[in-house]
Amino acid sequence: MKTREQIVEDILRERFRQDGLYVAQVCDETNTLNDYVAYIIAYLGRAVDKCARNQKEGLSPAEMLTKAASLCVAAIESTEKAVDPVTETEETTEG
Repeated sequence: MKTREQIVEDILRERFRQDGLYVAQVCDETNTLNDYVAYIIAYLGRAVDKCARNQKEGLSPAEMLTKAASLCVAAIESTEKAVDPVTETEETTEG
């Protein structure tokens, strides 16, 4: 069984992998929070489906949950560097 630290390392590793993808670089700048929630729900839905059907091929439920968790990290990062679409300047989310 993996430790909590190993699980977090898996999530961060997946997030770094996503950062390296060209499409992620474009999407990270254009995705809305709603987009991220849709992607997260899609991965969670696939994980639930695999568990319900007890399927073992492809990604495991744990791998899909890791992907969903890394998308949560991306969504949080996105809200931290929100850009105002009118002025195209970064907004601060502190306050």
